[in-house]
Amino acid sequence: EIHRAQLMGMPQRMSIYSEANLREHEGWLQHLKVETMSASNPSDTELILSKIDDKQQFNEELRSLIFDENGLIQACHEGFDKVAMLGAIAQRGATRVVRHRSQPTQTPRDERSERSRNGGS
Repeated sequence: EIHRAQLMGMPQRMSIYSEANLREHEGWLQHLKVETMSASNPSDTELILSKIDDKQQFNEELRSLIFDENGLIQACHEGFDKVAMLGAIAQRGATRVVRHRSQPTQTPRDERSERSRNGGS
């Protein structure tokens, strides 16, 4: 289905639950062969395989779709990188909020007193 959709020009997406999950299955995906796959219904497996003339070419195209520079795996890695960057930004923001809250607050009167002690500016 992924291969057929790609040939039809349909956008492809892949949902990965974690980077560890992706790394765990990446090796399996690299050795993926359509001829060793099975469908829940054995007659579907036969039907699918009968529609693929050159299984080696199909496997190469599928690996390309998954692993090439603009492939599904690269998109997942980029997504994980963006999430990590956003997490770091959120952490910095949270640290600033905590730091700001731990500082004693000054009233406008306190600020005026401090300015007058520092030369009025």
